[in-house]
Amino acid sequence: MRANIKIAIIDDEPKARGILRLLLAEFKPGFEITGEAGDVESGLKLIYQTRPDVVLLDVRMPDGTGFDLIGRLEPPHPKIIFVTAYDQYALQAIRLSAIDYILKPVIPTDLMSALEKAEELMDEESMESRIRTAIDNYKSPNSIGKIVLKTAESIIVVRIDEVVRCQSEANYTTFFLENGRSLVVSKPLKEYEVMLSPGGFLRVHQSHLINLQFFREFRKKDDLVVLTDGSEAPVASRKKDILLRAIDAMEHIP
Repeated sequence: MRANIKIAIIDDEPKARGILRLLLAEFKPGFEITGEAGDVESGLKLIYQTRPDVVLLDVRMPDGTGFDLIGRLEPPHPKIIFVTAYDQYALQAIRLSAIDYILKPVIPTDLMSALEKAEELMDEESMESRIRTAIDNYKSPNSIGKIVLKTAESIIVVRIDEVVRCQSEANYTTFFLENGRSLVVSKPLKEYEVMLSPGGFLRVHQSHLINLQFFREFRKKDDLVVLTDGSEAPVASRKKDILLRAIDAMEHIP
């Protein structure tokens, strides 16, 4: 952990701020708390006055949300770590944007892990696209969302309905897009299964996650799914019934 990482704490609960303050003190050396705030307006003022490297940010506050706050930030953006109670829509928006988060009650190892990840991103110019994606997904939970993908060369925002399928190899996942492009990211398929399943994706095999929107055919004899781009994915025996139920549900959609 590099020295003198400046951290701002923005949460409307004094007890929650106190817990974070105590945990950060235990992690010394390496952290400087630039200040605390309890709402969106005072949080913005704190950020602009102290220019922290990292902001520990709650989602729900009296005068708005953490998404409202990050939407009003001007570049350069601090690294954001949401600290929140379980909120289905907020967490889905955060996951898809690749912004880090920890759940309340805060577990010390989760906080340290998130801070270590933030340190790795200190010199990365990607927070702006992640913030915009998080805000768009949070404001429109029922619309087609976007996902932030970090490849070895760049940070790319992709519409979820452009993803035909995902295929894993070890801890890497390849995204195959409708336009024929493929993107390799260094995260396991399991993480993307959690993110994309609410958007109509189904894991049909240990190494394959498909977008049912692009389903064309299930070859029962070969245990293969064929997608509209002509690509194929094997279907594990334990996934057959789940796939058949999903196909049946698609047939009954008006």
